[in-house]
Amino acid sequence: MAIKSVDITILSNGLGAVPPGGGETIAVIGVSASGTADTTLQSSLPSAFTSGYGYGPGPQAAAFIAQHGGNNVIFTKAATVAAGSNSAVTHTGTGASVVTLTGTPLDSYFLVVEVTTGGTVGVAGCIVTVSLDAGRTVYATAALGTATTYLIPNTGLTLNFTAATLVAGDTYTAVSTEPKWDTTSLVAAMDALIASGKQFKNVLIVGAMSASEAASLKAEATVFFNKKRFNRFFANARDATWGGTSNETEAQWITAITADYAGFEADRINVSAGAYNIISPLSQTQFRRPLSWAEAAVDATTGIGEDISAVALGSYPMVSKPANDDGFIYYDVQSNSALDR
Repeated sequence: MAIKSVDITILSNGLGAVPPGGGETIAVIGVSASGTADTTLQSSLPSAFTSGYGYGPGPQAAAFIAQHGGNNVIFTKAATVAAGSNSAVTHTGTGASVVTLTGTPLDSYFLVVEVTTGGTVGVAGCIVTVSLDAGRTVYATAALGTATTYLIPNTGLTLNFTAATLVAGDTYTAVSTEPKWDTTSLVAAMDALIASGKQFKNVLIVGAMSASEAASLKAEATVFFNKKRFNRFFANARDATWGGTSNETEAQWITAITADYAGFEADRINVSAGAYNIISPLSQTQFRRPLSWAEAAVDATTGIGEDISAVALGSYPMVSKPANDDGFIYYDVQSNSALDR
């Protein structure tokens, strides 16, 4: 008779940045740069999601939740239907080089390119820094050398410079919007999540959702319920419309959100409003993310039946308002209860 044995495989860096927590598994559904739609990956390693599916809001959300609690997260890729887009580039300064932005963005970016060492494009010596979060952090430093283009890593974007002068201190800014699913691809991903047989507590849907899209989510939540999957869903309404500076005031944004969701009700869906600076565990960039990401991260560290808004849990450590006004809207229900429903 063969001797019984157990094989143990030790993965390099398999423990992640934090020890496994005592919480629950959260499922995340969203778009990504690569990977096969309607497939799943379960891991507690933040980097596993970009290794398997590339960059984008979906893997970033899964990585963020895994980083926060140290628990397993299930990511399901939804097919991208609407590609992201870029605004025109705004130049502040005296340099003659014209900068344009090309490529399809993988995520939402508030791009700030600052010239730190000037010169003539095409002649070695020019150095620029690139920020993806409106200048809060430096994402990359690029010595252009003799090149007239710079591919910003893991963003899908390329900076193009005309062969003219760059002046130290000049800035070039632009806004990129993230890609998104449609209701058909979202439902297909949700069906794939159920079919995977994996067990999870609740589900985060990554991508701004209108009331009509939330109605489709509500119908699919009923499908989950009928299959004895008693999960709750985190979703988010859209952010204010931005173009480098807000094209909507807070009052205009609140009015639009309220009107859109006036007739919507759902027992198993929580739609949050408001976006805040949340640090990516992959690049330390302070991306503007919806409150639902923080809610799902806290939910991953609590047991079933525990109220994630309980005072005893303390404040959400990953969400804070900047000390100085940076021009962005940070909705605070304590000072304005218009969206508290």
